Amino acid sequence: MNDPKWITVLAMLVIGSFAIDRIVSAVLFPFFRDPPKVPKSTPEENQKELDRKYDLETKYKLCYFILAGALAIIVLAYWGNIRVLAGLGYPPKPNSYLDAILTGIVLVGGADRL
Repeated sequence: MNDPKWITVLAMLVIGSFAIDRIVSAVLFPFFRDPPKVPKSTPEENQKELDRKYDLETKYKLCYFILAGALAIIVLAYWGNIRVLAGLGYPPKPNSYLDAILTGIVLVGGADRL
């Protein structure tokens, strides 16, 4: 029995986005892991620690987006059958650039965000 094309595309998207998410998380882990610190006693030290964590999280998100985007481009280039709009069949002849951009956004989003 043949599966509808959209089921195959959905499975490929979930697998691809999960793989990208795990690869990027594994690569960035050593650079952005935040070991536990002893709580600070003064409000100024607490604020400095909060600012440091905010800066670290902002840098992590930027690096995650860049690396996940690069991997999504590689997946789209070499695993060319994976396209959201083409898999859904709507519209009947989707714009290939729009389809690639939409598929890339879904891949970068990660499987846990789908």
